[in-house]
Amino acid sequence: MNHLNKNLFYPCSGEDFYVPIQKCWNDVEHFWFVDPRYDGGPEAFAPLDVKKIMRRFLRRMNCEFVASSQVTLTGLTRKGKRPYTVQQMSYVIRSRSKNSPQERTVHFCRGLGFNALLSIFDQTDRTLDIFYYRGDSSGEGGSGFYWLDWRLSSVLNRLNPDGFIFSDGSNARSYFKFKRDGSVPTAFVYKKWRIEPVFERSHGRRLSRQGQEVMGTTMCWRIKRFAE
Repeated sequence: MNHLNKNLFYPCSGEDFYVPIQKCWNDVEHFWFVDPRYDGGPEAFAPLDVKKIMRRFLRRMNCEFVASSQVTLTGLTRKGKRPYTVQQMSYVIRSRSKNSPQERTVHFCRGLGFNALLSIFDQTDRTLDIFYYRGDSSGEGGSGFYWLDWRLSSVLNRLNPDGFIFSDGSNARSYFKFKRDGSVPTAFVYKKWRIEPVFERSHGRRLSRQGQEVMGTTMCWRIKRFAE
């Protein structure tokens, strides 16, 4: 993939931002992380301090801060046409590496994932190139939003041709899940798309809001759309 103007979108991301940025740094210019807990959110869960997250990230990635901005995204929900808001906090960062001095922009969006998706991609000329989603669940602190199951068409319709999905099988159709015998998922056809695994890589684990380990091996899938 060419990295220029590429966008990675990760709903329900929590503090799982380091690995996606590290692994996709050379392929993506804009990273979009969405979670209701960023700098606030539902009272039932502890808020995530975005500035603290960024300070820790800059140290770990050997990057430096360049600039920041904050805007409010607005729109109407698809169902019910109710108004919504998403708070977007953006940070431009630069690698200190002499061999890789590129700048990247990391966006933290406080709000619901599908609302953010509508504002970021449907209301602009931005392209969705990588959909990153893992470590979520249907309950017990999870979003209960089935991005890669009954919302799969919503994701695929917005992905660029030859786009990518990273998934550990969370809230996903059975095709995305590793088999009980440990075998790797295989390519499959869903409506007008062919979805094929590119590689598998264990990206470590993270804790759920209840302190349970919720993430296993993450698979990368390439999307091929049939000609219409």
